[in-house]
Amino acid sequence: MRGFYEAPPKSFCQAVEHLLGMPHVTVDRWEMVKDAVDLHRRGLDFADALHWVCSSGCERFITFDDRRLARRARRLNLVPEVALPR
Repeated sequence: MRGFYEAPPKSFCQAVEHLLGMPHVTVDRWEMVKDAVDLHRRGLDFADALHWVCSSGCERFITFDDRRLARRARRLNLVPEVALPR
């Protein structure tokens, strides 16, 4: 939505939360989507946030994205830790 519609994160979060609250819309793992929306609101890219939320059972989340995901995740003290490959 941000790329095509140029929607800012706040509008994107509101739209997704609206969809999650609609009784006739079914969203697989809606709790994870809601958690990802919350992280997006706190500064993570939505796709990165959704991938991280889905990794909750892992010891570590590995990314090559040092400039954005790894640094922002460190600031947010996310567990599991987001790390760069060694």
